Parts: sequence; structure tokens; C-alpha cells
Amino acid sequence: MKKIKYYLLLTFIFDFAIPEIVTIMSDFTESTLIKVIEIVKLAQWDLNIVLGYASYFILGYYLNKIDLSKTARKIIYGLGLIGFVLTICLSSVVTLKTQICCENYFGYFNVNVLFESMAVFVWFKYKKHSAKLYPLIKKLSKFSFGASINN
Repeated sequence: MKKIKYYLLLTFIFDFAIPEIVTIMSDFTESTLIKVIEIVKLAQWDLNIVLGYASYFILGYYLNKIDLSKTARKIIYGLGLIGFVLTICLSSVVTLKTQICCENYFGYFNVNVLFESMAVFVWFKYKKHSAKLYPLIKKLSKFSFGASINN
């Protein structure tokens, strides 16, 4: 579990946070720092080829294995809500500024989307589902990537 925590921390920093910071800076500033970043190609590392979607699977494994307190769950739900609001606000502001539809904050490797995904995962983990909902979940699970109910 200790190695998983390190992996998730490094993934968060290099695959989510740094590219997100670069995107936000390029959308909202005109500084010379952006040009330095472009020269160094920090935003072009494209580490999600290596880390990418595997980080979601490992995060899901980690969140499934640990027992979260109510406080920790509330923090994750709060981060998910903040992520949702940020997705809408950042996209709207950039769209209004540039008059071009901005989809920079909808990607799977954005911090806001990561927080939203965590909140949904944790909610489904701890939510008690009724027997009436089970047939719908079973039907929808056929269309999900690698997660289905076989009973």
C-alpha cells in the first residue's frame, strides 16, 4: 500500500497537476513563464501514455481497499463538487474570453475530473443500493469499460 501511495502521489503531480497548472496559466495569463514552459516542453511530457488510465485503476483499487471515515468521504465529496464547479466555471470563463468553445477542462487527466471521479466512486462504494436498482445497474454494466455484473 505504501508503494501505491507513492505511485498515486507521483501520478497526481506529473500526470494531473502540472499539465493542469500549465493549461490554467496559458488560458489566464500572458506571462513569459508560459514561453519558458513551452520551451522546456513541460506540458508536452505526455506522461499519461505511461501513467494514464492505469492510474484510475490503481486509484480505484486503493480506494476500494481502504476504509474511509465519514470525514474523509465528506472531503472527497467536497472535492468532487469543487471539481464539478471548476469544470463549468473555468470552461465558461475561457469560452467567454476567447469566444471559442473551451474544452480544456473536460479531459480525463484534469484534476477537476479526477476529483469528480473519486467522489462518484466513493459514493457508489458506500451507498446502500436498493434491490430495485440492481437490474438497472446490471443492464448498464454491460456498457461499462471492464466493470460488469455477471450474475
